[in-house]
Amino acid sequence: MNQQLIECFKALGDPIRFNIYNSLKKQRLCACEFTEVLELDISQPTLSFHLSKLKECGLIDETRDGNRKMMSINEDMLNQMKIYWER
Repeated sequence: MNQQLIECFKALGDPIRFNIYNSLKKQRLCACEFTEVLELDISQPTLSFHLSKLKECGLIDETRDGNRKMMSINEDMLNQMKIYWER
C-alpha cells in the first residue's frame, strides 16, 4: 500500500476529521462554516489543525473564493481509496 493512502486512512481515524470529511462529501464548505455545520465545540486553531491534516494527506483541496478558503473533497484521492478497497 502506498504511504499516502496509509496517511489518509490514519487521518480519517480521528472522529472530528471523519466528520469534516463526511460533510464535504455532501457540499463544498468555507473553512469558517465547519463549526456551525458540524456543530463542533472546538476552537478555530483546533479546526485549522484538523483541516491541515486532511489537506496534507491529500483528502481535501483548498481553493480561494475572494477572501474565503473553500474546502472540497479531492476526488482523485477518493477514487484511489475506493480502488484499494475493491481489490
